[in-house]
Amino acid sequence: MINKIVALTPDGLVEKLKIARLFGEYIQDFKRYSNNALLGTKGSSKNQLIGIIIFRTHAIEKGLSHNDFRPEFGKESIFGKLNKHLMEYKQLGYDLENQFIQAAISALNEYKKRHVDQEIDIPWFDNLFRTWLKPTPELSGTKEVFRNNASNRSYSDIVSSRVSIREFGSGNVDLQDIEDAIHISVKTPSVCNRQPWKVKVVSNPDIISKLLKVQGGFGGYNLPNKLLLVTVDTSLFNGRNERNEPYIDGGLFTMSLLYALESKNIATVALNAMFTNKRSKQVADILNLNDSEVLITFIAVGEYPESAMVPKSFRGDYKQIITHY
Repeated sequence: MINKIVALTPDGLVEKLKIARLFGEYIQDFKRYSNNALLGTKGSSKNQLIGIIIFRTHAIEKGLSHNDFRPEFGKESIFGKLNKHLMEYKQLGYDLENQFIQAAISALNEYKKRHVDQEIDIPWFDNLFRTWLKPTPELSGTKEVFRNNASNRSYSDIVSSRVSIREFGSGNVDLQDIEDAIHISVKTPSVCNRQPWKVKVVSNPDIISKLLKVQGGFGGYNLPNKLLLVTVDTSLFNGRNERNEPYIDGGLFTMSLLYALESKNIATVALNAMFTNKRSKQVADILNLNDSEVLITFIAVGEYPESAMVPKSFRGDYKQIITHY
């Protein structure tokens, strides 16, 4: 394969060696991911099951927070899979008092309560989760948030109170406010001050619609007023050691941008760009992106509504992620 990339010249041999070493690093990356991520090819570890249970729990919360609640949502796509993962977790003898298992049960309780309140029977749900439904702290589910003025809040208040909004107000978001937020965000640190990020600001509803169709995770909601796409230019990096740095720098910049937009009283939700190469190319074709640009994330932006129901999005005990040496 490498012979097809570089000619057999003295310089070419050096390049071949560099490419071979880079390829070797990617092989190690591949092994690490395939050996540890949940790919469905082997038995599941505790962490793998916790990760997929958190994923399913959040899907329930998003459905519960929708303004137009749809009874029995997720019957085919969520609950059978969640029951499978919970049962596997239990059968493997893992701790049922784990905070994320309790959060999943909390979400199931709210799903049941929402149907009881509307006098809707869901026998299929009762059959799946009869042994799981029990009183728990209300860790998951939904909460109501209200519009407020971020300009009067400290940074720590902005960080702790920011939520993802999917159903925006009807007002227009000023492009200057978005540019001001981007201006704030360029102070984000990057490796050797490379500053590799780019932001595509999309206002055209037709283009927004096309992009969100490719993204696939915003169905059932009205189009946002604006859609941002953060990309990183890989041509600014060098050597095999920096192969993952585009995503690190891009993630840092995205978080800065989300908080900066919050400080401008702009509602946001980050939408993943974890795509296959085929879908990434679809985005690149729509926006005429350079081949050197990798996708980091979309950010839907809009006016804050007067109030909104949002997922509680339970966070674990921070002390559990600290290791002292």
